[in-house]
Amino acid sequence: MAAKFRDQNRLVIETGEALQTPGSLRHPDGLHHWISHRFPIVDQDGHTVMIGINAIDVTEPMATKARLDQVLDSGPAAIYTCDPGRGFALSYISEKTKTLGGWEARDFLADSRFWLQHVHPEDRPWVCKRLGFPGRLPGGLD
Repeated sequence: MAAKFRDQNRLVIETGEALQTPGSLRHPDGLHHWISHRFPIVDQDGHTVMIGINAIDVTEPMATKARLDQVLDSGPAAIYTCDPGRGFALSYISEKTKTLGGWEARDFLADSRFWLQHVHPEDRPWVCKRLGFPGRLPGGLD
């Protein structure tokens, strides 16, 4: 582990660029997961003279997220959140989309129009009217 940390420190010193890395360390109470952020500290001439390191233990948030994902994916529906101000672009969608419709959750998150492109063409005008899309359908789907 010490060799890995030395290599990461050396990389920051040599490149002068910050480095963010995940990692795991065994503690007396079990394995802990960390995100460390190493950054150069420069002198008045802009030369890296040392590095700063900030590490955050993300073990509990990761465990909480895993439990939440399990709950969300065990139900009979896909759970999502969206932003009406951005054309109903999704900010989160559960992985249940794969078993319900065959699409990956990342497909919905990557393209804000993905869900609307998969509404049946005959139903799109009704859906858009109910959602309050003015005039033409978003993204040239009409």
